[in-house]
Amino acid sequence: MTNAAYVVESFFIKGTRTDVDEVRRLIAEPQSAFFVIDDPERAGQLRASVHVETNGDAAYFAMLAVDPPHQRMGLARLLLQVVEDHCRQAGCARLEFDIINLRTELPAFYARFGFLQVGTAAMGDRHKLKQPCYRISMSKPL
Repeated sequence: MTNAAYVVESFFIKGTRTDVDEVRRLIAEPQSAFFVIDDPERAGQLRASVHVETNGDAAYFAMLAVDPPHQRMGLARLLLQVVEDHCRQAGCARLEFDIINLRTELPAFYARFGFLQVGTAAMGDRHKLKQPCYRISMSKPL
């Protein structure tokens, strides 16, 4: 499901967004969690998921993904609320994440949830890039 949601990035990224080994590695890390929304119509399938890590007063989320047929149904909003609640309970004062500058629709999407652009950074995994791009760092207080 995560890779299906990220197909939209195939114009600038080679390959898939993640794989089973990466997810297993992330699950095993301390202060790391995945939140998911199961698909009640398809046993063993997800409608949405997100990864989050807490670290002191900051938290970072990534791989927020909604299965394409279920986008625009409020699932991303629901997961972000769960992430924010989880991070507040862990004592975090802010929530951060990165987007790619070529995803021009995303800054406005996340601004609706109170996130602001706070910086930029170079891309990792440059070998996977089909064209130049950079990360936009976004943050909000909790």
